[in-house]
Amino acid sequence: EIRMTTPSAPDGGASGQRIRRLPIDVVNRVAAGEVIHRPSNALKELVENALDAGARTINVVVKEGGNKLLQVQDDGRGVDESDLPLLCERHATSKIVNFEDLSQCSTFGFRGEALASMSYVSHLSCTTMTANASHALRATYVDGKMDEEGAKPCAGVQGTTISVENLFYNVITRRKALKGASEEYSKVLEVMQRYAALRTDVSFTCRKHGESRATLHTPIVDTRIERLQSIYGPSVARDLKPIVIDTELSKKKFDFKLNVDGLVSGGNYHSKKTTFILFINSRLVECPPLKRACEGVYAAILPKSEKPFVFMHLRLPLEAVDVNVHPTKQEVHFLHQDAIIELLQSKLEKLLLASNSTRTFTVQTLLPGAENLRSAANAADDEDGQENTPSTQSKVKSTQREKAGGDHKLVRTDANLAAGSLDAYLKRAMNSEGREHEKIEEVRRTVRERRGRRIEPDEDYVCELTSIQELNAEVAARAHRDLSDVIRQHTLVGAVDARKGVWLLQHQTKLFMVNASKLSEELFYQLTLKNFSNFRYQALQEPVPLSQLALLALEEKFDETLSWDDSDGSKEDVARRVSELLCEKAEMLKEYLGVYIDAEGRLLGVPNMLAGYTPEIGKLPEFVLALAENVDWSTERACFQTLARVLGHFYAVDCSYDEINASADEGAQITPADEETETQRVIRLVVFPAMKRNLLPPRDYATDGTVIQIACLEQLYKVFERC
Repeated sequence: EIRMTTPSAPDGGASGQRIRRLPIDVVNRVAAGEVIHRPSNALKELVENALDAGARTINVVVKEGGNKLLQVQDDGRGVDESDLPLLCERHATSKIVNFEDLSQCSTFGFRGEALASMSYVSHLSCTTMTANASHALRATYVDGKMDEEGAKPCAGVQGTTISVENLFYNVITRRKALKGASEEYSKVLEVMQRYAALRTDVSFTCRKHGESRATLHTPIVDTRIERLQSIYGPSVARDLKPIVIDTELSKKKFDFKLNVDGLVSGGNYHSKKTTFILFINSRLVECPPLKRACEGVYAAILPKSEKPFVFMHLRLPLEAVDVNVHPTKQEVHFLHQDAIIELLQSKLEKLLLASNSTRTFTVQTLLPGAENLRSAANAADDEDGQENTPSTQSKVKSTQREKAGGDHKLVRTDANLAAGSLDAYLKRAMNSEGREHEKIEEVRRTVRERRGRRIEPDEDYVCELTSIQELNAEVAARAHRDLSDVIRQHTLVGAVDARKGVWLLQHQTKLFMVNASKLSEELFYQLTLKNFSNFRYQALQEPVPLSQLALLALEEKFDETLSWDDSDGSKEDVARRVSELLCEKAEMLKEYLGVYIDAEGRLLGVPNMLAGYTPEIGKLPEFVLALAENVDWSTERACFQTLARVLGHFYAVDCSYDEINASADEGAQITPADEETETQRVIRLVVFPAMKRNLLPPRDYATDGTVIQIACLEQLYKVFERC
């Protein structure tokens, strides 16, 4: 026998827990969760508010998929100062007055819940300015109420900017349930794309926070085809066909009024994902029955793996649509739904059948050197049972030579193959035991490098200083396109003379001799500009006085061959002035470059420019003196540019110190010229891969001897053929 028991009430009764009224903040937070599910829901509400305000330009900025920041700026009418206290109050709206107004509601919003819900689960602020106002107003909202300080005057332009920060900061479960930043951003972008597809008379822009280039930018255009082309690309726009229905102009009598303006893909459209965009009276909604009906029509036209593109805008009488059926207004109900779906399905089927007379298929073009396929006649003969002769059979390419297209195109493409590297021909012969030991050591080095390989920090970091952005734009403008391809896709052959910085690179069938010192100097100059004010710190083993370093540099610079001018004072006085200047600039050097100098005038550390790479410590005196001599401290742009040049020169690779460092270490042996030093190994494993990822070589390098083509495999074969 099973007996059911009822939990007793707190007061000991048997009637269960008492019914109590929930606190208003709990009610509002629960309601907010129904309206705002994720950042894309909040964006949809904000964009609709902007459109209701008559905006012609809508700019959206998103940070971490909208979880950290969702900012929507428009140029609409703005909000009156007297309305600001009610802006985020629940059920405060300018769209309707009584319940009957819902039947004639033509605006997107009508409940007055969206902004209120956002204020309960985020930090919301509003900056607005009306046409007749002399200044803008900024207000912040918490739990539906404006901050006690009220609206503050500020600079601004006509329109409204709503900023939603830290969405769901107080709803931990909902925040954890959100997807990653990239997936949330794709949903935000999808909402923007769909509204941009509808409103060709409004300019839409969407970008990630910190990026100067917009992910979506759609200027005002005349036709929807142009707008869809700018959003989804020409491959979508070229195969779209209009679908237009107007029951009032039709000869056939209908029980309802319907106007359809749509664009649908034809039989030549290729996509693996269905794109179904539906608007009813300008509202972005979903209608699963209509979507299934359209997919059923396309299933008979398209191949099994292909999916359609459908854009439809249905205009129905306002009284025939019930907009108040879903908390997020994602769905609406309308009269004669089955009849309307049947009409749309029939119209779509006729349109596709009429345009299905031709099909376009993409084929792969044969690469140069590939053998021609057998002709159709030979294939037919094979089917009739005739024997295949060697002349009619397609030869299968099995060797590397055949796959490359001939000897003149057979090149080494794997830099890890020791047989193709330059070092394999320079190392001295050794016994089998020594050779095996070297192989084991090389494997260990490679494993350690792979385990320790790290991507440079903050790859998406963008410095917001105008001078740095201008310098980065200048670097991109003066880049040589062909040299950039050579550096980005090269295979390192080896060092010809590492002490002079001469190395060999291979790109496709060409061999290049490059000045690695000059390339690395430009690399670190560009890395300085790219990561300006975002450097990590690597400390020196012991702090070194700046005056001592400057004095060493002066003594090395003004040796017996170059006399010292006593009018500038003694070398010690100049070194002291160098130290005082750098101490004066210590805060700026620390903040912008990661060069740490303490109050006593000692150098504590230098920036960590590249993971796994340390600059030559012997160049430190020259670096300190260059900071004082070669930096233009007068203007911001010139100062930043010369600082980056000084850092680039200091961090440039230099193997000339290898023998000096080896002789300075007690018991250390100088590495023979035919063996790889530790510096060369770092250049090979760290610096050249960094060049592949980051370096944009300037045009001058193609003519000043920095990069020289010394051989071309095709030309060598022509020489051999003449011999």
